[in-house]
Amino acid sequence: MENKKRNKSLDILKGFGILFMVMGHASFPLLKFVYMFHMALFFICSGMFFKEKAYSSIEDFKYFIKSKIKRLYIPFVLWNIFLTLIHNFLIKINVYTNNPDFIYFTRYAYRGILSHASHCGLIFPYSLQEILFRIFTIFCFYSNEQLSPTWFLRVLFWIAILSVFIHFILKKYIKNIFIFKTSRLIVYILLLFIGYLFQKLKFDFYGIGTICSCSILFYIGILLNSYKDKINKYWGFFSFIGLLISYIYIGGRTELSQNIYPNIYIFLLNSIFGFIFILYVSNSISKLKLFSTILSYIGKHSLSILLFHYIGFKIITFIQICIYFKPHYYLLASFLTLAYIKGWWMLYTIAGILVPLIIVFVWNNVKSLLIKIYIAK
Repeated sequence: MENKKRNKSLDILKGFGILFMVMGHASFPLLKFVYMFHMALFFICSGMFFKEKAYSSIEDFKYFIKSKIKRLYIPFVLWNIFLTLIHNFLIKINVYTNNPDFIYFTRYAYRGILSHASHCGLIFPYSLQEILFRIFTIFCFYSNEQLSPTWFLRVLFWIAILSVFIHFILKKYIKNIFIFKTSRLIVYILLLFIGYLFQKLKFDFYGIGTICSCSILFYIGILLNSYKDKINKYWGFFSFIGLLISYIYIGGRTELSQNIYPNIYIFLLNSIFGFIFILYVSNSISKLKLFSTILSYIGKHSLSILLFHYIGFKIITFIQICIYFKPHYYLLASFLTLAYIKGWWMLYTIAGILVPLIIVFVWNNVKSLLIKIYIAK
């Protein structure tokens, strides 16, 4: 029973993490605050699920890799290939645009509203050769389409593979448990400094800098797994105070997708403080039936929300066009959102969560129906 409770708390934590991500993409007013730790939640949480069994034998090692291919690589490939194949169609319906007027709309004011429509510029049709090349780079786990914020899947995949490889090799050659744990710590610290060096060199090809920097978060998750039940209100309170102090007095931009953070120490403290605080909140919410059910359900479908939340954003953008910018239908290509208008980030957030959940619900029902029809035959 206790184990189920802990699992539910981690689902709630993932629910918070994906909610923060959608809110951030929707131009949430406290964007800089949640960006201090929101992606760290997922890396640390993933580390908490990492078990010794994953590297106990060569068979377990292979099984772990296969599971990550299934859960991270395949969704990345399928979704990005699908978007690549319909790329030219998306231009025709103005989800993307190559209309030159789009570029000059950044400072367009209508009823006192400023848009940032040219945030990502123009997007042009793919030739057959370009489509084939894009598909090749997607299979190489490299490129992704605009409507696919899947950098996280690639980074988490390589961190997980790197971590199981590190543990497998160290366990094979080091039998003393103290030396094993010390060596493991040294390796992860070395990776962190390599990631920080890449940041200073402005080198992040294939996300290597981000992979190295965020590997330490996966390791922190492994360490915290034994202490997750000991997080009480004092840990939660002091972690929140730590985040506030960092936000008010230290600041600095954190954008893990680009391997950007103020410095190593602030990066680690913000990540740990954020995780402990949200874990405490998750543990507390797990006692509230309604909220825990909603957030844990969102957490269980975090991958679907990651893949599809931009579709929900486009629906809200279309509504904004109809209300404020009626003649300018190419503004549907605005990315991430169309305009900064007080309160609209909430509608973007709601749509960014609900639309993916509706897509999953419909797909599961269609799939079940097809299976029943197939069995009936």
